[in-house]
Amino acid sequence: MITVITGNGKGKTTSALGGAMSAAMAGRRVYVGQFMKAGDYSEIAMLKSAFPEIVIEQFDGGMLINRAAKDNDRAAAQDGAARAMAAMASGKYDLIVLDELNVVLFLELIDMGQAMKLMDDAKKSGTDLILTGRYAAPEVLQRADAAYELLQIKHYFNDGVPARKGIEM
Repeated sequence: MITVITGNGKGKTTSALGGAMSAAMAGRRVYVGQFMKAGDYSEIAMLKSAFPEIVIEQFDGGMLINRAAKDNDRAAAQDGAARAMAAMASGKYDLIVLDELNVVLFLELIDMGQAMKLMDDAKKSGTDLILTGRYAAPEVLQRADAAYELLQIKHYFNDGVPARKGIEM
């Protein structure tokens, strides 16, 4: 099954990583590919510590907040797409999580055709796939078996409260 978690609300990655943990606890093999993220923030540090069987890779050309995409961003996204395709083709994983793939597609850092092929390959192989990120494309939503939109109603970030370790990072 293909699940898409999108929207402007907080919790897309947390939800997907919760799915990864549930799958690992059930003995399923899990691959997590994170686009546009780097470092062992709390969720990733916990996964690496508690679930060493979950393979985690990050593909970050540098944070894209408040700047246009550059060649290194495209290169990182292309590398991530290639690694995700290799993970799918390997047959090693029961669940593949591609965190922030929707944003990478929105920014046109990879081709929509690559994402469609990945989704088709997941269906053919019986691999579950979770895609996260804002701005999910209609094509992605159409191919999904389940889609969730997280809506931000109110958030203290808007009042200047910085991200807190263990909560947002």
